[in-house]
Amino acid sequence: MAAESVEDIESFLWAKVKALKPIKIICRYVERDFAMSWSIATLKRRLREFGITYYRSESPDDVRRAVQGSNWVWSLDGWDKLKEFDIYVYGGIDTFSRRLLWLHAFTSNRDPYIVAKYYFQFVCSEKVIPRRTRTDYGREATIIAQCQTFFRRNHGDDYAFSRSHQYGPSTLNQTIESWWSRQRKLNSQYWMDELKELVEDGLWEKHNVIDRWCLLYTYLPLFERELQELLGDYNSHKIRKQRGKQRPDGVPEDMFHFPEMYGGSEMGYAPLPQDLEEIDRQFNLSEPLPRFVPNAVQLLCDEWCQRNCAQISIRNACTIYTRLRCYVNSNM
Repeated sequence: MAAESVEDIESFLWAKVKALKPIKIICRYVERDFAMSWSIATLKRRLREFGITYYRSESPDDVRRAVQGSNWVWSLDGWDKLKEFDIYVYGGIDTFSRRLLWLHAFTSNRDPYIVAKYYFQFVCSEKVIPRRTRTDYGREATIIAQCQTFFRRNHGDDYAFSRSHQYGPSTLNQTIESWWSRQRKLNSQYWMDELKELVEDGLWEKHNVIDRWCLLYTYLPLFERELQELLGDYNSHKIRKQRGKQRPDGVPEDMFHFPEMYGGSEMGYAPLPQDLEEIDRQFNLSEPLPRFVPNAVQLLCDEWCQRNCAQISIRNACTIYTRLRCYVNSNM
């Protein structure tokens, strides 16, 4: 299935289900309009992947209410366009409201403990667990999947326990995938260009550990701050109505907290305190992230910045990096 056609197929299936079309008829429409021959089992699986519940006996409005609402699905994924510089991003988005749940930069988005910390800390701060989480295939989501299925083990809905986490290809994780292209335009392209210039000017060598440490010290906290500002701005802007989309228009932050005002409902569950304690006991997810540069390098960089009254910003990051690089090289 081509990536560019996924949203079209999703909108198509929404419309057919809302129109109460029989499941066999929907299969025929798919074959006619998309030249794909799906069995009934395949169609049902695709409906589940898109978060569409098929209620043949209900009215169209009942179908719409059954499948929409905040915390219905959290779409989670990583962004690796700066991996050459050891900077990785991992984010989560609510598929109903399109609210960005978290967006963090660190030295890995492949470590299951690191990405699970983001999930766990958001669950603790918001006091909610989603009905389902959706990720790409990969080991980085293994602990998130364990946490999600543990939290949902005693619920009685159709997506309880093992069905509360869904693995799938990135083409079926379009909500977060579409965000990455937006982020690149709004934020990341600037950093990609700046770091590429360091390479072209001979100021950064991939196999030089001091270059890597000094770059992380300079750019990673700055990039993280930029991401948090971007997250806040995005969640407070208004999403306009899109033709053919079965999603509400409005401000993501408002739609997430007040879904009933946008034709949805709250689909999440409150986590039990004892469950949070058990997960933290097993995985230590409330612990802060590890240091991303060695202590000796951290101390040298802190010392230089304090001595020179240097505060790292977008405007001076390149200059500070080059000076730190020389200072650490001469003192290590």
